[in-house]
Amino acid sequence: QISKNQSITLEAPESVRDFIHVEDVVSAFVLACGFKHKGFLALNVGTGCGLSVCSVARKIALYNKINPKIKIKKINSLRDYVIADISNTSKVLTWNPRVSIDNGLKSTLESYFL
Repeated sequence: QISKNQSITLEAPESVRDFIHVEDVVSAFVLACGFKHKGFLALNVGTGCGLSVCSVARKIALYNKINPKIKIKKINSLRDYVIADISNTSKVLTWNPRVSIDNGLKSTLESYFL
């Protein structure tokens, strides 16, 4: 919808999520596959930072140089703040995400609109 400059509807615009680029997910998974450990070990993968759904939609519109109408349709959300605690993953795998939300959106949008 944003790519066609159509209005978009956000059902939970204030919901905060931990948006991570696929390259960072893959790098964490590759390291985790090579990690030797006995038993169960939970490793959260994310950025450890949160952004609202609305702010990400606005960033996408900004990168596309458009100003779509954003309609808000609020729904009840039990989990409106979901951010990964990556402290254990960073420590155990010596891993941290490298792709910022801005660079990730730019590269994704550039490849999408080629």
